[in-house]
Amino acid sequence: DEGEFLKARMRLHGGWWEVRLAGGGRYQRQVKAIRRALDEGKICDSKIWVDRKHRAIIGVAVELPDEEVSGVSGTLNVWSSSTALICATRQESETPFVITGDIAKQWIAERERKYQRLRQDRKSGTSRQKLSKKLKQTSQKWNNRMDSFTHETAAQIVAHAKRRKVAKVQVDF
Repeated sequence: DEGEFLKARMRLHGGWWEVRLAGGGRYQRQVKAIRRALDEGKICDSKIWVDRKHRAIIGVAVELPDEEVSGVSGTLNVWSSSTALICATRQESETPFVITGDIAKQWIAERERKYQRLRQDRKSGTSRQKLSKKLKQTSQKWNNRMDSFTHETAAQIVAHAKRRKVAKVQVDF
């Protein structure tokens, strides 16, 4: 910590390098966290990589104290309905937080169209190996999309619960 800016000393390609870390208003929160971690001796392992613009990025891992949440109470009720994939409310009288899942319906239709084309190609005599490869690619894309969608949806529910400061999430599907 040089006062005005931070420097990092790292071992790279058999030698030691010293670099000045970016600062300013854009990185004020990160610099503050690194300074606090330096004072408390909570710097962990770090990592370096090169971004798309060929800039070196240094990821500094620090141990942060657990945040104390105050005013947490109540239950967030989460359910599914015929009009929406997920609805969530704290009380029955309020307007629910809704995730429609319309994009998933589009993905299902797209997958069915691709599967139908592959079945038609199979009837017309196209190579089975080629079709099997395309079928695997289509299935892998579907699985990746659904995994990602599931994680994103769960993260949205958790973020909503944090914003509403609820103590418990009750799921009823």
